[in-house]
Order: sequence, then C-alpha cells, then structure tokens
Amino acid sequence: MTESWIDVITIGNETYHIGTDHLGSVDLGAPGLPELADLELTAQEAIDQDQNHEVYTLGDGDAIYRWYIGGDRWLDVERIDGEITNAYVTSSTIESIIVGTWDHECPDAEWLTEWGLMPTITEAPEDYSGRCRVWVDVSYYEGTWDAPVGHYLRRCETDGSTDSDILEFDSRADAQAMIDSLHPERGEDGRPQLVPLSHGQYASDSYTIVAAD
Repeated sequence: MTESWIDVITIGNETYHIGTDHLGSVDLGAPGLPELADLELTAQEAIDQDQNHEVYTLGDGDAIYRWYIGGDRWLDVERIDGEITNAYVTSSTIESIIVGTWDHECPDAEWLTEWGLMPTITEAPEDYSGRCRVWVDVSYYEGTWDAPVGHYLRRCETDGSTDSDILEFDSRADAQAMIDSLHPERGEDGRPQLVPLSHGQYASDSYTIVAAD
C-alpha cells in the first residue's frame, strides 16, 4: 500500500496543504492534485523545478502564481486577501482563468488590465456603422503610485463630472469627434497643442475606437 502524506506548498511565509501521494490519493479531506501524481511530482517539487514562475497580482492581497510543469500544463496557486486558497493544474491561459473564474463587475478587458495584462483590443473598421466605445491606452513608468491602467473612456473624463459610466457613441464618427475634442492636434492659432503629462506618465494617452459590446 502506498503511503500518503500532506504535500505543503510554501510561498514566502504562506503555506497551503494538499492531501495527495504519487498515486493521487487524497488524505484528510484536503484537495488532491492527481495530475501532479501522474508526473510523480509533489506540488513543492513542481514549484522548485521552475524558478522563473509567473506572478499576476490584483491589489495588495490577491494573486495567481503559475509554474510550468511540462506539456501544455501549469500549476496555479491562488491567493486571496493574503492567504493561499486554491491550487490546481490547468491547460487554460491565464487570461481565461482570470476572466472565467474570478468575479468582476467591469468589462473583461478592463479586468485584465487590473491584473497587469494587456487585453486584445480590436479597432472597429472604417465602415463600421454600429455603436462604439473608445479604449484608452495609458503610458506610465513601472512602479508609478496609483497609476491608471487601460480602460474604456468614461463620462467623467470628458466633462469633469462624477459620472463613471462608460461612454457609448452612435457612430464611429461621433467617437472620433470626442477624441478630437479631448486632444486637438492644433489650437485655434493653428499651432500644435502640447499635452500635459501626469506624474510618472511618459507619453500621452492613445485612443482606439471599438465596437460596443
């Protein structure tokens, strides 16, 4: 009979217990990882063999640690409010994990930027005739405190109000007119306009007109 044990993941000062052995049995009611058992790895061995693991963070307490374990599979360890809460083996992209399993109220593209990821933003074609939104890309130096991230243009950015609703436009032309009004290329005197930059910002915002979801 194969002896089972509690496999302990240790990250910094945090630990998480997985009840498993190399045959994938589960001990003490803790969740097992049979995929690691198939590889004859403990979770800690999987962690130790990939020193260049990926870390995705949200705020101060939430994170996903990701270790490559071979093939198209990863060992993901999730932390919520500063404590490890889950571990699993997956073939899914980090984007699909964050969008599909973590609760969020904002649009998926904005949710990815909150995690430091770059969503795929597709510009609406010139002949597009439906409703539009404007995606705002920002450029700030890494480590800038409280720097904004990529997002959809909101009303408060255009009129100084407290209305944080995402703006939608009836046409591509209307969206472009709003962009032009925010950062006109030339002033009334015909001279190029200078765009003031915020603390930590190294380039002015750029705008992409997209089809409304």
